[in-house]
Amino acid sequence: MQKDGTENVNVLVLRLYDALNSGDVDSFISEMQTFIAGMYYEFFENTEQAFQSVFYIVSVLLGAETKPELHTNRGRIDLVTQTKGYIYIFEFILDGTPEDALAQIKEKGYADQWKTDRREKFLVGVNFSSEERNIPDGGWIIEISR
Repeated sequence: MQKDGTENVNVLVLRLYDALNSGDVDSFISEMQTFIAGMYYEFFENTEQAFQSVFYIVSVLLGAETKPELHTNRGRIDLVTQTKGYIYIFEFILDGTPEDALAQIKEKGYADQWKTDRREKFLVGVNFSSEERNIPDGGWIIEISR
């Protein structure tokens, strides 16, 4: 039995926390797929904003500095999540391709404001499938920006 106060914390939450704080984007998104799969479909509309909200809420609850719809000089970043060692720049798309979402991050220079920040930056394009009501397998793409 653990004595650090985590004995009652859902294992999924611990895996999400570990993935986010270690820069393991693939595991983080895989765990998010698991989390979303366990949600009742009546809980949220099948929209990009609803999925974005789930990522926002989870990131905040994990203790990360998180900002949705962050305005820049060239557009709005869907979600920025920052930990001690990493910056995650997420762009979400519904029924598109993760490549299109990543292209928007790059074309609009969303990572530019952190150019001098020494943390590792992950540009993450995520596709949500309205048919699957989740992130499909292969529904994300990651690029590291230093």
